Amino acid sequence: MTPMGGSCSPSSFSSSSSPSSSSSSTTTTTTSSTTPLAFERDWQRLVRSGKSGQEKLAFLRAVGGASFIRRGYIMGKKRREMNADVLGDLLVVLWEGLKEKEEEKKGGEGCREEKRDVVREESEREEDRAMAVGISMDALEILQALTQIDRFQITLALLSKPQLEAAREIVKKLESEEKVEDKGRMHCLEEVRRAFSFSAGGGKRKLEEAR
Repeated sequence: MTPMGGSCSPSSFSSSSSPSSSSSSTTTTTTSSTTPLAFERDWQRLVRSGKSGQEKLAFLRAVGGASFIRRGYIMGKKRREMNADVLGDLLVVLWEGLKEKEEEKKGGEGCREEKRDVVREESEREEDRAMAVGISMDALEILQALTQIDRFQITLALLSKPQLEAAREIVKKLESEEKVEDKGRMHCLEEVRRAFSFSAGGGKRKLEEAR
């Protein structure tokens, strides 16, 4: 797939966890994750050690989110492919993060409201700090960056049904949230939908075509 020009204007993708609140081992891991090979090695290490989805999101944020994917896999002398296990797990973790974010919005009432406000404010501050140093954890930007990695369609065909379903659900959710008047992001969403071979409205992916 030919890389798309530019990137989507970011709207914050947040999680209730940040690198500072994750385990010290997760934070330490990021210090060596400066190349795609090191990133995939450290990601799989997190999987083997049973780290939670929030800790994996914190790790992805710490290495640079969509910015790291573009820089490490796309913008070098040659584009690189991503390990299928890592790609699939990334999609599942992103979908779980989006679901948790939605559940927080629909959470309890009364005294719990003040606690959610504190968590939300901290999350927003973390997002501001991340954006200030060029980190994007925007779900659409991450999906867009993933579609530009080398041999994406071949790697996509290797994913499991739950991993593909996670990608489909992310696209469906983004379709329901994006503002039609934001032409740039709508264009990005259409590119992502096409790359994953989803029809408008989150239709089933034709896996046999990618195989």
